[in-house]
Amino acid sequence: MIIEYHRPATLEAALKLLRRKQPETRPLGGGTLLSAPSTESVAVVDLQALKLNNTSLRGKSLHIGATATLQALLETEGIQPALAAATRHEASYNLRQAATVAGSLVGADGRSPFATAMLALDAQLTLQPKDEVIGYGELLALRAEKLRGT
Repeated sequence: MIIEYHRPATLEAALKLLRRKQPETRPLGGGTLLSAPSTESVAVVDLQALKLNNTSLRGKSLHIGATATLQALLETEGIQPALAAATRHEASYNLRQAATVAGSLVGADGRSPFATAMLALDAQLTLQPKDEVIGYGELLALRAEKLRGT
């Protein structure tokens, strides 16, 4: 159950909220994971105002913002066909309109075609606030430690 809602205007303000110990505070992008019924009480930090939803092809590298939707990624010119296929298999069109890239990767289980494709492509993620670059495979093993907003 969502007990608090915040929509900060800056990344710094969002990270400050996410660092709190109480109440448990989670980022909100598309909301597909957080909208599932739960008895757990959480505060949410809506990331929509932070302009983290861009996708761009720079040379051979695809740069994807954390809050870019899966559908926006799928519509990016120059996307690799295998990544496009995996993204289509990840969710229906309606869910791809809301589901974010970061939410899909952080919440992925062992059955995610999108996460599998990102692993195969050796996706590199930039974690804030330290601009720490980490491989997606490494992040999976360290999710609890690395995703506390610190």
